[in-house]
Amino acid sequence: QAVVRPKGPSASFDDLTSKEEQKALERTNDRLVQDNTTLQKDLRRLQAQSEQAARDQADLADEVRRLRKELRASSRSQAEAKDDEVERLSSRLRDAEDGLEAKLTSSRQFSDLKRQLQKKNELVSDLRARLRRAGLDDDALTADDRVRR
Repeated sequence: QAVVRPKGPSASFDDLTSKEEQKALERTNDRLVQDNTTLQKDLRRLQAQSEQAARDQADLADEVRRLRKELRASSRSQAEAKDDEVERLSSRLRDAEDGLEAKLTSSRQFSDLKRQLQKKNELVSDLRARLRRAGLDDDALTADDRVRR
């Protein structure tokens, strides 16, 4: 007598997909998890660079304020000499601020990386949902996947 296996929500993963399909899904999931991890590392690195650039910008602004204060405290003749220096430093600061601002706000790398990370997260979530709908229980997921939830 043949063994009848139930179909539907209680059916096992093997009943719904072939072993090859299961392995392909698992390989895809593993690759996506690895890609996701790489993208997250890149995002953290870019965020650290962004924070450092903001700190550098604040340091430059502090230096300009300090130089302007020194300028006011000096005599009129010194003020004229330092005015050129302040103007030069202010110009450098504006250039640096403009460069940092452009780098931070229009960094294609940063926005592309965020977009890619979001797509990968959505894809991983979709694959997990598909695996669950296919009847794969949590024990079949890798330990790394369980930690990420």
